[in-house]
Amino acid sequence: MVFLSLCGLAVVAVVVLSRAYGRAIGTVAAATCGVSVAVAMPPAFSLEVDRLADQATLAVYGVLSLLVLLRMPRKRISVRDHSVLSATAAEGRSSFPETWLSEIVSRIVARQDLAGSKVEISVGDLLLRACPETAAKILDEVFVAALSEPGIEAVAVYGGRWPGQDRVWVAARYRDLPPEAFVLANGKKDRDNPGLGTGSVTWFDNGFERVYQIPLPTVSQ
Repeated sequence: MVFLSLCGLAVVAVVVLSRAYGRAIGTVAAATCGVSVAVAMPPAFSLEVDRLADQATLAVYGVLSLLVLLRMPRKRISVRDHSVLSATAAEGRSSFPETWLSEIVSRIVARQDLAGSKVEISVGDLLLRACPETAAKILDEVFVAALSEPGIEAVAVYGGRWPGQDRVWVAARYRDLPPEAFVLANGKKDRDNPGLGTGSVTWFDNGFERVYQIPLPTVSQ
């Protein structure tokens, strides 16, 4: 009975140490406690265990310890370590600029006071990996150019990711769009379309929208 109680206390110790310090420390604790109990069993001060009941007790202790260790994570991160890791991750994210396209457009809408206008503004979600300042500057200029055209009813901003660049389109609609099956493109390469200013922005008119194409080189980490 005494050795059964010792094994129970040993299991509790394994659980506590595993939760506090992880699976590795728990394994060392389980082995140390098992050896200590075996040495205390008859014959004393020996790893040999003669009685069948004591052998069964050790076997049960071994199974319980193994179950405890298997359920424990390999490493538990303390609150302090978690704070350090979070700060490091945040620093890494800040050095690698990523901004939602919708955030940039929202700032442009507020800055140009477009919320109260009759022009409907819609934007798709895209996490830009390009320089946020460059993207905001170019989009600001594109919005000014798009809204300077007469009869603009809506502006849709959407984008996608190409190898080495983010690709953003700004479609300024001045007529109702045709059925969904209709393809709204002119099939030309960027260099074959007229440009906007001195930048790399090009545009084309499909008879319903003036579509501005904006290539934004991604910033590598």
